[in-house]
Amino acid sequence: MQPKKLPQVPSSYFPPNSYNQYSGASNVLPPNKPKRSRIIRYLQERRIFLLVTLLILIPTIFVILVYKYDIFGVVKKQHYSIMVIDSQTSQPLSNATVNLRGQTVTTNSAGQATFPRIKVGDAVLSIKHIYYQNYQTTTLVTFTNHNYHVFAIKGVGTEISIFVSNRFTQKPISGAVVNALQSSVTTNSIGHAVINLPSDQALVEASVTADTYNVNKVSINNNTINSYTMVPTGKTYYLNSGSPNVSLVQSDLDGTNSVPVVPASASATPANTHMLASPDSKYIAVTMPDAANTPTLYVYNVAKKNFVSIGQSPLGMNIYGWTPDDILIYTAVANGIPDDGGSGSKLIAYNASSKSPKPYRLDTANIGGFNSFSSSQQNYNSVIVLNDDNVLFSKYWTGVPATIASSSTTITAILGSSNKVFQIPESQQSLTPTTNYSSPPKFIYTSPNTVAIAYTNAATNKVSYFTFAKGKITASTAQALATTIANPPTSSPYYLSPSGAYQMWSRLVDGKTTIYVGDKNGGSAKAIANFDNYQYTPYGWWTDDYILLNSNGLKLSIIPASGTDNQKRVQNISSFTP
Repeated sequence: MQPKKLPQVPSSYFPPNSYNQYSGASNVLPPNKPKRSRIIRYLQERRIFLLVTLLILIPTIFVILVYKYDIFGVVKKQHYSIMVIDSQTSQPLSNATVNLRGQTVTTNSAGQATFPRIKVGDAVLSIKHIYYQNYQTTTLVTFTNHNYHVFAIKGVGTEISIFVSNRFTQKPISGAVVNALQSSVTTNSIGHAVINLPSDQALVEASVTADTYNVNKVSINNNTINSYTMVPTGKTYYLNSGSPNVSLVQSDLDGTNSVPVVPASASATPANTHMLASPDSKYIAVTMPDAANTPTLYVYNVAKKNFVSIGQSPLGMNIYGWTPDDILIYTAVANGIPDDGGSGSKLIAYNASSKSPKPYRLDTANIGGFNSFSSSQQNYNSVIVLNDDNVLFSKYWTGVPATIASSSTTITAILGSSNKVFQIPESQQSLTPTTNYSSPPKFIYTSPNTVAIAYTNAATNKVSYFTFAKGKITASTAQALATTIANPPTSSPYYLSPSGAYQMWSRLVDGKTTIYVGDKNGGSAKAIANFDNYQYTPYGWWTDDYILLNSNGLKLSIIPASGTDNQKRVQNISSFTP
């Protein structure tokens, strides 16, 4: 029997890459389709694939969301910051002990602390602080912790109010830390803090600390509100007027912790000692007799704490001022000056801030020999050191007859930058010398760098007026300066602040002294204090924030540069010799 013949199917019937089961021809082998594909195809064919997917995905997402911190906490760690405050006052509490996941931190003066690496997720946090109830709660350490987590705890001791202020300005001090026993608190913006202390102790010893202030040791009374003041950190210097001898003394700004930095010589007394600090308080010039009783000028370097003798004169040394560049201007009276020889008084400068400081002569006043009068002598008068480094001075002759009609008084300005001398021409001076010259030139400040000048011819009573500004002396009319000379805008020099930003000066009117502060040019003047009976006069600055005053030549005092409306608020530092 013949086998049945299979029908022939054209090869074009099969698509490319398919398998021809009849001919056995094959372009490629059939793929091994995974069983999962059949399952998915099955679900798709019955249109339940999406439903099954959601049934699987939703629980998975739910588990991840609910247990994400437990899942990722195995590898993920994050910082966690806290702040601990008093539940009643909301004041930050320092020295609180905080425990989280076995780690312990202590809060700082602002009541804050940070755990640098903590496993994320829920964790038990506990807080302990002396005289406060123990606190425990569950907190969540998240993936991002940018803010402080604040926790308030309740005190169990006596709550005591404390106020802290600046001794001189009376303004509150924010951020002052009060430490008592094992408890500490920090003052807020109005200088107030509340501390919890044992109820059975009437007085508790404590300390108050703050940046830029001296530590204040205090006793806290738990039966009242406690107010304390603090003194800014820093030292001031003065010549004490104690017995038997005068010495240079260093003390805190309230006069406490005073110590002599330069021993007094055996003959140093208030009558033969004088001091003047530079505007930046880096150097202090002191005149006092040495061991041989010779008037000597010393300069004390505050930073290096060394005391250097820079000159002597048998008849005395006179200090006139410091320039803003720490150049001391002074005179050495009569002869015997060892700087460059020659007779006569000398006007001398000493640059204390140079690498190798030494005196150098600016001018010389002659002794004897004026028109053959051997008893005649030239004297310095009205030496003024201006804030632009210029030095303005006059010198005149004594010991000559009034019948000699010639110019004898000179008014001179030395320009600090070039040491160039400007001198008033004799034709403008109109002055006849007298044996007893009673009217030396009068210098009146009109600004920190300008001076009005007036002097009188003793024979004719004729007054000549001049103005000094920017290193030049020019003649002026009586109408322009007569009122200024009669009513001076200032009764003291201008005192430049250490930064160079402010000027301070005073004016005496009707028995009262008014202290002014203005800008670097003396403009925008503001009266910061008024004192009766000329009791206080300017002495200098201490930083840009405080003014030093001379109290009747007997005490060194201090007030805030912002001013005081009460004379009793002036803080005396100590007795001193001006």
